[in-house]
Amino acid sequence: MNRTRWTRIAAVSALVVSSALMFPVSATADVAVNMNLVCQQNLGNTSWAAKLVNANSVYGWKCWNRAYPEQFVFGPFFDADVNYYCRVVEGSNAYFTNVSDPYSWRCR
Repeated sequence: MNRTRWTRIAAVSALVVSSALMFPVSATADVAVNMNLVCQQNLGNTSWAAKLVNANSVYGWKCWNRAYPEQFVFGPFFDADVNYYCRVVEGSNAYFTNVSDPYSWRCR
């Protein structure tokens, strides 16, 4: 490659990077929710994970402690508070797009 071509590539790269820095993603952009992170935030420990106990409802998510594998089957399970997660981590509110779809939680 000649020097002119490298100069053009560098200029375009610099323009792309500076554009990304100048126009940040809006704080109101919808964010899909990782339910494992919801449980970890709710219960204050990374050993917590989400378990879907009712696949027909957004409220079908429960939290269980992975440090105790038997809890996956027997519990105890704790409610996954998506509202709390969205307020604390995303600085926004939780909502869902379909009450029958447990994967439709979003933060706005």
